[in-house]
Amino acid sequence: MSIPLYEYFIISFQIISFFFYIIVILILAIDFYNSTENFNPSFTVLFVFNGISDILSTISILVFRKIVEWNIWHEYFINNNIILYFYKLFFFQSIVLSISGYITITFNRFISIYAPITFKNIWTTKISLVIILSQIIICYLCYVHIFFSNIIYVYDNIVKEWYITTEPLYYSIINNIILLIFCVTGTISNTFLNFLIWKKFKNIFKNQDKENSKHTTIFLYMCITSFFLTIATVQIALRLNSIIIDNNELRNAINNYFFYSLPLLSSLTPFIMILHSTYLRNTIYKFICNIF
Repeated sequence: MSIPLYEYFIISFQIISFFFYIIVILILAIDFYNSTENFNPSFTVLFVFNGISDILSTISILVFRKIVEWNIWHEYFINNNIILYFYKLFFFQSIVLSISGYITITFNRFISIYAPITFKNIWTTKISLVIILSQIIICYLCYVHIFFSNIIYVYDNIVKEWYITTEPLYYSIINNIILLIFCVTGTISNTFLNFLIWKKFKNIFKNQDKENSKHTTIFLYMCITSFFLTIATVQIALRLNSIIIDNNELRNAINNYFFYSLPLLSSLTPFIMILHSTYLRNTIYKFICNIF
């Protein structure tokens, strides 16, 4: 199967985006290491981890969904079970880690705004590390059953495509139910917290144009997060239904869109951060000038 033209554009955008994402992660990591604190350390730790999760989940979707769909590396997939093992290890786990990361980052910002003194005294770097460790443990425990399932690379005669799936069928259903729970939780919590943050911003910064502009950028990112998580929730609900009723055509159609909604959200993240931070813009500008 040839790669559609629009997917070339999407992949190109993602490559450019993750180039900047990696730069932002490195800048924040160096800032944290040098204790310059241009960003709150607890936020930096959460953002860096979520950035790694975003990149890992996007690569997982590209390798285990899109490359399979495009029929690239077909012989390698048939002859190497190591790919199927990595599917067990990373595919669903990296996606839910990414979703849970957006929840923790939004909650971090919510606490910093509504309880700044408590936030400064309690939400330390160690707390962020504990939260990250808890995320990893919870996400992998939720999918521990997948290590006892059979991952297969099969051809669907109805939609005329190869794909990777989990056997028996009820494991595949469980996988998607868990993913749906994370999507619903992420959508509700992000939307609710973002609304409260918006109300706080509206009261605090309505007469401060410079600060209002800066925080509007963050709020824009929060709205984008809620929007894409809502889209992902609807899509995974339809995907789960298609698996239950054994409608391969519907499942395939949903896959084509679902496996771009979350990666596109991840792709927008570094640009919103760069737009928000003068420090990041200046540092990246100097970095690019030194290269060229």
